[in-house]
Amino acid sequence: MDKRCGFPEKRKALLKSDVIELFSEFYVQIDNKVGVNEFVKSELFSISPRTKKKAMEFVRKYNI
Repeated sequence: MDKRCGFPEKRKALLKSDVIELFSEFYVQIDNKVGVNEFVKSELFSISPRTKKKAMEFVRKYNI
């Protein structure tokens, strides 16, 4: 996502919160949970407070 998106860093960070929300909605259907978990964990230190919050909620919800 970082390599393909030409948005400024702050906008990319905010966009990732939406991605995390989608992952949360469809988590039980996702085959590659390892990749999703790694992505979400990497956003625990995002520059976006909203993204950090969504990542923390995800980690708690799915106990990863």
